Amino acid sequence: MNLHDIEIPLGRLVAEHPHLIRTLEGLGLDYCCGGHRPLSQAVAEKGLDLEEVLAALKQALASTQDACAAPWLEKTCSELIDHIVRSHHGFLRTELPRLSTLTDKVFEVHGSGTPELGELRRVMAGFREEIESHLAKEEQILFPAIVACEARGAAMPQGAGVLARGPISCMESEHDEAGAALAEMRRLTGDFSPPEAACGSWRALYLGLEELEQDMHRHIHEENNILFERVRAAGW
Repeated sequence: MNLHDIEIPLGRLVAEHPHLIRTLEGLGLDYCCGGHRPLSQAVAEKGLDLEEVLAALKQALASTQDACAAPWLEKTCSELIDHIVRSHHGFLRTELPRLSTLTDKVFEVHGSGTPELGELRRVMAGFREEIESHLAKEEQILFPAIVACEARGAAMPQGAGVLARGPISCMESEHDEAGAALAEMRRLTGDFSPPEAACGSWRALYLGLEELEQDMHRHIHEENNILFERVRAAGW
């Protein structure tokens, strides 16, 4: 990373340096749904000091890189899709039912004294419904189409850019909606901070929601800023 390139989009920055994710998340900078924004703009909108942010990024770059950070820019679309389905989609199919059950349980016991839990339950239910539909559309329609284009090495028969104009545009819009729901869950839970007297289920719920947010940020980043950008560049 060229630390003088303050106009680099956040999504591109993370695509090239995945180990910067934790630093950006700690600063509250949105690299997934907001990955198209230049670093300077994102910093200004957050009200942060640009020099301090650059110093933090420089320190993170100088530290040992995350050995688990896969160089997805070097992988094929098929390889990236396989990773997304196995890792992120698999995570969601396990966690969404578990978190829905926990949300209902905590609401039933503590909802009368904590109105926010009722709203959290509503947001979580909507989020789960939308995401499960989203995963199905990706796995049954969009991802197979991308794999087919890559295998042929050519644009779709219907014309150049058909995937970018249609399914991908729709998926990005749904990503924005998911990001808004996650932000609302963070607000309702006070940054996923349970009350001091919270029971084990309440604490488990908030911890799970925070892990859900973190995984979704990586998930959306890998699709919006790597996979979908590659499809656009190829004219599919």
